[in-house]
Amino acid sequence: MVWYGLQYVMIPIYMKLAKKESGLFQKHMSEAFRANRMDEMRKLVDENIEMVKTTTERGIITMTLRLAIQERDDLLISMLFGRLSMKRDYFELMMYKRDPCYSIQLFEAHIDVALLEPKDIKMFVEHGMSYLLRRLDGKFIQYPEETHQADFDASSILRRYVLPNCKYYIEKITDALDSNPKNKTKRHIATVDQIRSLATSSSIGYDVIIDGGNVLHSRNGQPNPDDLRRMITILQTRGHSPLVIIHVSHTDPHKTPSPPDYVLQMINILETSKVQFITTPFGLNDDLFILLAYLIRIESGLGSGCSIVTRDTYTDHMDTFKHRQKNVSDDFGKYLAHDLVSFTAVDVHNQMYIPDATPKPYTNCIQIVESYAYIPLTSTGPEFAQILISGEPHGEPHGEPHGEPKVPRTPPNGEPHGEPHGEPHGEPKVPRTPPNGEPHGEPHGGEPKVPRTPPNGEPHVEPHGGESKVPCTPPYE
Repeated sequence: MVWYGLQYVMIPIYMKLAKKESGLFQKHMSEAFRANRMDEMRKLVDENIEMVKTTTERGIITMTLRLAIQERDDLLISMLFGRLSMKRDYFELMMYKRDPCYSIQLFEAHIDVALLEPKDIKMFVEHGMSYLLRRLDGKFIQYPEETHQADFDASSILRRYVLPNCKYYIEKITDALDSNPKNKTKRHIATVDQIRSLATSSSIGYDVIIDGGNVLHSRNGQPNPDDLRRMITILQTRGHSPLVIIHVSHTDPHKTPSPPDYVLQMINILETSKVQFITTPFGLNDDLFILLAYLIRIESGLGSGCSIVTRDTYTDHMDTFKHRQKNVSDDFGKYLAHDLVSFTAVDVHNQMYIPDATPKPYTNCIQIVESYAYIPLTSTGPEFAQILISGEPHGEPHGEPHGEPKVPRTPPNGEPHGEPHGEPHGEPKVPRTPPNGEPHGEPHGGEPKVPRTPPNGEPHVEPHGGESKVPCTPPYE
């Protein structure tokens, strides 16, 4: 029997609600919640408790959870807990409990930080949960408001991070080259070896990669060798050590439709400028070698980083090489975007304009420095919000000293960087749903609490008037 306002609809409890009927139930729950008609919501739930016990409809679970939180009904929360799947549900439980240890456990066990949005960061700050920002060190999420913009010297406080999982992305790209059906003779191997030799050299090396094909075709789609010459000259004059990566079709007369004098001109530019250059094999995408040269140089830790001068964004490759692991997702694309340097091919005075191509001394990501979280306000920087981290559990680490090189760690299990002090390694424990489906009820005295489920499956109930606090280390296994 499903109850809608003043109308009853008879439905056997063993039948799954039809999509339309569950939609109506959710609609009435939502309307009652917005109008603060808690009695009506409670009656809806009570009359349909068998459905509430088993439904997997996210909207119904969310609305029922909100009712349970509003009425401090911890047994109803316990009934729903094992079916929660929306980050907003876990956030509401965190705000309800207001217990840092409990919130940290929920966050680390159930929140994929790759799915967090700027509004979530704002919510953490506004609801006294800024201590969760420590779990976002090195993540590429922006703060949605400029009201917290801090006036400080970013280059003296913030640091350049090494992209986590560099090896993963390098392997993904080399695997793509290796499995290309046009590459049966494995022509990429010698080129990759050449890139690795340069990238890992402390004496030769490079700090800027020039996307040769992109520069050549930056005007009207027709290759213009003079643009590449200008680019090389400008960067060398500024003190850079550029590496030009260019497709072999620009330098091999047997593999280009261009006239022979074009090839000779290109070879002359590359040789007389004394620039380091690598030609990529015919039939293979030169973008992949540019990305490899960038990643291998970053992974080496040599120099102060690496930038790429190009008008390309390489977004067409990011989905292909996205890391599917929890908490990682598209970190590569966001990290790379900070090191791309666009340019103006030729202005009205026949001059090429290139912004400063020096690798930035800090990464445009959330950075934790002692008791503060620095959160970027834009995707490119340099403005940051400065947030004081407060409300941390006793014994929580308070950051690393200034000036220490910092590399966010991403453990193999995909959990966020950093464990809370005193917490055992492994999956944080959270309350489990009682398998016997005990009916909900009003909690006993004391602070509200999500019940823990002992091994015998009976819901745990605190003694009347007992203190309700979820410890950092739950007593169950």
